[in-house]
Amino acid sequence: MFYEARGRSKQKIKTQLLRSCSHRLPTVIRLWDFDIINKIFYLLVLKLKVLFYINTQIFSILE
Repeated sequence: MFYEARGRSKQKIKTQLLRSCSHRLPTVIRLWDFDIINKIFYLLVLKLKVLFYINTQIFSILE
C-alpha cells in the first residue's frame, strides 16, 4: 500500500489510506507519520554523532 504511493503527495496517500482502511485510518496515519519522524530524528542524531566525531579528530590533531 505504501510502496505504490511512494512519490505522491501526503494528501493523496491519506486519500488512498481512507479508501483502503477507513475504519482504522487514524491509527495507520499516526503510525506512518511516527515512522517518518523516527527516521528524520535518527538521521539528525547520526549527523550530530558524525560532526562530533570529526570535531574531536580535528582537536586531537591540533593538540
